[in-house]
Amino acid sequence: MREAAANLEADHRRNVVAYSRGDEYFRAGRFRDAIAFFREAFDADPQDSMCLLAIGNCWSELRKFKRAEASFRQALSLATELEVPALTFNLGNALYDQGRYSEAVTAYSQVPRGHAIWQASSRNIQLAQQHLAHGS
Repeated sequence: MREAAANLEADHRRNVVAYSRGDEYFRAGRFRDAIAFFREAFDADPQDSMCLLAIGNCWSELRKFKRAEASFRQALSLATELEVPALTFNLGNALYDQGRYSEAVTAYSQVPRGHAIWQASSRNIQLAQQHLAHGS
């Protein structure tokens, strides 16, 4: 029992340290390095959807939007109810950046009205609908 608790504590520390390091690299614009640390953090806690969100954000910065989409979708499969709005917003951005405007609208539409990112989501819905209206 104590050994299991010690292993959990060690994994938690490894998750926090690796995530923090990834965040430092992300802020420095070193996105590939950040991905390596966010992956290490996720390896330490495979239920931490925020690691996958961070990896998706790195892929978006690297303009690898399909990879970002895959990370956001995987994160959504693990997300808590509170995490879902930010994840669906970022998923919408990855879809938008791929020119998949109808799917982006669907993702953006899942952000609850009144949520902190609802206005940004609504604005992006309008932009995506403009693309759809113009056939682009």
